[in-house]
Amino acid sequence: MMTQERKIDRRTLYTLNVIQEAFLKLIDQQPFAKITVSQVCR
Repeated sequence: MMTQERKIDRRTLYTLNVIQEAFLKLIDQQPFAKITVSQVCR
């Protein structure tokens, strides 16, 4: 069975970068185990 690769466009890259930045800011403030998805989304 063939798997299709998704193209990564600008919107996807932007979203991934924003999530990563938010996560890295949070990890500076509190331990990894206490970070929630809601915090990353805010």
